Amino acid sequence: MTDYSSLVQLDNPLTILYVEDNPDDIVLMEISLKKIFGDQFSVVAVSSISDAKRALYQTPFQLVLLDVSLPDAFELHGLQSLLVSFPYQAIVVITGMDDPSLGLRAIQSGAQDYLTKGHYTRETVQRVIRYAVERNRISTKLMKMAQYDPLTGLANRSGFHNYLNIALSQAIRKHTNIALLFIDLDDFKIINDTLGHEVGDQYLRGFTRIFQQSLRTTDFLSRLGGDEFTAIISYDKPGAN
Repeated sequence: MTDYSSLVQLDNPLTILYVEDNPDDIVLMEISLKKIFGDQFSVVAVSSISDAKRALYQTPFQLVLLDVSLPDAFELHGLQSLLVSFPYQAIVVITGMDDPSLGLRAIQSGAQDYLTKGHYTRETVQRVIRYAVERNRISTKLMKMAQYDPLTGLANRSGFHNYLNIALSQAIRKHTNIALLFIDLDDFKIINDTLGHEVGDQYLRGFTRIFQQSLRTTDFLSRLGGDEFTAIISYDKPGAN
């Protein structure tokens, strides 16, 4: 049997959020993980996407195992919803049938990999989980470099457009609302011209902290460039205003 233990050094224990509404499937997965990782893992099981979001806001998980058929999401809707709120989360989708096309679509939509429910061989599960965590670590680093502003740590213009497109698609599908705020700092150029760009950078970082403290942790803040910022605020309840 191939040894995958050297692929990536995982923290101990491996922390997994399992989104599944069938108690029998939860037990089956825990048994499979026990055979592979022994006691070096922990699983928190929730039964819906809304519960998964609450758990992820409270606690970081190395991996999310996501069933494609849930009370509040079907097929890839749950995956898309989670990625809107947690774009850098490692997610492995679990399909209820031997449907490679669904698994492929899940990967194309942002999942790291997929498993077929009930086909939990030691080699397959170990490979999928270890590769998913490592692949997500590398892709997250590259995405942050490409979509984040190094001065403030906020999403840049590219990251803003990427998030906005996902948020709009999600709002249209769920018939919910989002608010888009454009923030421009008046006369900021005067600071750079009179006090220098280093002082101007300190001001920008200070404004960033003020904006972050004024928004919810679930809201999205970005810096388009210069003294221009945007915020995207989502409303989960249909008809909110």
